[in-house]
Amino acid sequence: EADAALADDPDISVYGLGHTLWIEGGAQLRASTDYQDAVADWVACMAADGHRVTDPLEDQGDIRAAQAARQESGSADAPAAEIRLALADIDCKERTDMVGRLDRARAEIDRKTIADNQLALTEDRERLDRQLELAARIVEESGR
Repeated sequence: EADAALADDPDISVYGLGHTLWIEGGAQLRASTDYQDAVADWVACMAADGHRVTDPLEDQGDIRAAQAARQESGSADAPAAEIRLALADIDCKERTDMVGRLDRARAEIDRKTIADNQLALTEDRERLDRQLELAARIVEESGR
């Protein structure tokens, strides 16, 4: 309901083009050889440390699930295997410069995306500014 009240065009997300391009940029990164090479190096490093993992994003879900289960049970102690995995993850990300490599690749994708969409992003920013002004009026008129 709020989205409909703020939308200039109901077919355009209130989150804006920037959000859409950010999501698409993430997909482009994951499909890139830069991502695949960095992950392959990380996987090899983790394997050398005795851990069978395939993707740093997907495999983290298991760690998060274990952490959530511990929190629900009231246990604060992480199992030794989870601690070893986390330390190996950090070590391998540092040794392979995985985070730096992925940040550089994503920055390149973002620079190209911004250059290719400059006019549309400017127009979208103006639309978002209008939505903010409208939202402020709606709040003011509601007496909140």
